[in-house]
Amino acid sequence: MKTLKTLTATFAVGAIVSIAATTAAFSAQSSCNGNVCTIPVINGAKCALSAYTNAADTWNMSAAQGGSTFNEQSGSGENDTPMKWTSGNAVFTAGGDTITVTFSANGNTNVKMRTNSGFADGTSSAIMNGEDGADTDYNDVIANVTCIK
Repeated sequence: MKTLKTLTATFAVGAIVSIAATTAAFSAQSSCNGNVCTIPVINGAKCALSAYTNAADTWNMSAAQGGSTFNEQSGSGENDTPMKWTSGNAVFTAGGDTITVTFSANGNTNVKMRTNSGFADGTSSAIMNGEDGADTDYNDVIANVTCIK
C-alpha cells in the first residue's frame, strides 16, 4: 500500500494548486544555505512562484535560472501579506533542472532559510520559510514554487 501526501498551496494570483504524490516517488530535494535556496524543478515545466511576509521587515526575494534573474518580489507586513512583483511574472517555464532563490530582510542577507520539497509524476513543489533573526519561528517569509509538466 502506498502512502499519499497532499500539499495545497494558495498563490498570490488566486489559483489553488493541489498536488498528490506518493512518498516513494520523491527524489531530488531542495536545500538552503543561509539566505540562498536551490530548488529542483522539471525542465520545461510550467511553474508558479509566490511569497508572503509575516514581519515588519521588508523582505526581498529574487529567483534565477542559469545565473539570470527572472523574478523579483518585495514586501512587508504581518498575517501572510503577499509580496509584490518588482520584476518578472508569477508563472514561468523552467529552463533547467534547478532555480536559485535568494532572500534578504531590510537589505540584510544574514537571514536563515529552510525548505522542504518533493517530486512525483511530472510535478515538483518546494516551500521555503525564513527567519530574520528577531525570534526563531521561521514564519517571517514563506515562499513556494510548484511546477507541473
